[in-house]
Amino acid sequence: MSKIKLVAMDLDNTLLDSEKQISKHTEEVLKEAIRRGVYIVPATGRIFKAIPEFLRDIPGVRYAVCCNGATVYDQKEDKIIYTNHLPKETVFSLFDILEKYHCTRDIYQNGQGYMERCYFDHLAEYGVSDHVLKLVRDTRLPLDDLRKYIEEHPLGIEKISVFFDDMEERETARQELIEKNISNPDLGIDLLSQELGLSRANLYRKLKAVTELSPTELIRNKRLEVAAKLLLETNYTVSEVAVYTGFNSHAYFTNCFKSFYGYSPSEWVQRHNNNKEGR
Repeated sequence: MSKIKLVAMDLDNTLLDSEKQISKHTEEVLKEAIRRGVYIVPATGRIFKAIPEFLRDIPGVRYAVCCNGATVYDQKEDKIIYTNHLPKETVFSLFDILEKYHCTRDIYQNGQGYMERCYFDHLAEYGVSDHVLKLVRDTRLPLDDLRKYIEEHPLGIEKISVFFDDMEERETARQELIEKNISNPDLGIDLLSQELGLSRANLYRKLKAVTELSPTELIRNKRLEVAAKLLLETNYTVSEVAVYTGFNSHAYFTNCFKSFYGYSPSEWVQRHNNNKEGR
């Protein structure tokens, strides 16, 4: 029997190729691992029914981590065994931010996707094509008013999904989401991937490609940029700035700040004051 008990794997651009398929060799490897007693668990941003049928039908693929961890599904028992769903207030807050951008908005709720018809009928305008277009059409139900639907059915929202046709605009939206949540010490790759509608692996790859930073590094750097501004433009103490920007520890904040800027927070303020006096 294998010492490895469970293997969880991302799907898109990891287990699945660009055609959303797996090779025969990979399929045989998965089956052999299952034969040896290893649990093979898809871990994806998709809802369960959006996991390719050929993968769901492999004997022994019982569990799936869906919607970026919002739902864990037991296929054998046909039941959800874990949830971490979004309150409607969080969903509406995100929708309010996205209103200013040219992007779609939809939700996954209890294993079903819902999208407003104004987006569903014009997906090509948002850069959705090929396999992704088919996936969206197969997994979303069009609605006339998504906000009204959520007001009437607020429970079980697993994920928000967003499609941008302009990648620079998507980056701007991502920065705004980070700043909106900057004081939340729990802001990390899980929260960011959930709000952006991307799997952890996809978010990591995309951020690394665009910024050369991991999500953790990007969020930490943005916290420090906001902190530096607050130290100079407000009367907050160093401890207050640390808490406001999501650092639970004064010492850790000071160490991160000095590593990033070359000065401690107090030195940063003093240096700025000296520069002003010397003008």
